[in-house]
Amino acid sequence: MLKVIKPSETDLAPLMAQALDGVEPDDFLETFTDTIVTILSRDPKAYRSYGMYWYAIKAELIERGHLQFGQAVEQGFAEAYRYGSAVPLYCAAWAYRMHRIDTGLVYSAEHIAPTEDDPDYLYYLEDMEMEALFMTF
Repeated sequence: MLKVIKPSETDLAPLMAQALDGVEPDDFLETFTDTIVTILSRDPKAYRSYGMYWYAIKAELIERGHLQFGQAVEQGFAEAYRYGSAVPLYCAAWAYRMHRIDTGLVYSAEHIAPTEDDPDYLYYLEDMEMEALFMTF
């Protein structure tokens, strides 16, 4: 299994507390899933902004019955970036997406995905099913 360096659930605790403030986890997950589906339906290229979290997010979407973005998942990254539940995954992915938006890299396919062996591992995200949704030939 790929040994990635990612925020721990303890690191994400403040963000999760904010996300779940006054909301049941299942309601948060449903709302957040709907938000991701809305974003990607309007702008499929935005999948790139989730970076190395993308395939874990996509796997979660598939499990929740959202097949419109395809069903191919890069298992190594999906497993490496999953947490014990979808709540910390969604929080980590959203924080990463916000960072990409803030730095103007929302559509860049290049991401630094630190691993135990290489803290500067360059990950090039290319989900052909998503690319097909916005590519024109």
